[in-house]
Amino acid sequence: MLKSLRIRKDSCIFCLASFFCLRKIRQFLYFQTGPKSKI
Repeated sequence: MLKSLRIRKDSCIFCLASFFCLRKIRQFLYFQTGPKSKI
């Protein structure tokens, strides 16, 4: 039981991390290709 619980917790953390990474990448790409980018 402890093993499965630990795996579930790790998968949940992995899901949150990937979600935040995707959001940051999307924001970065949006700012890079946005009309307000001065670079």
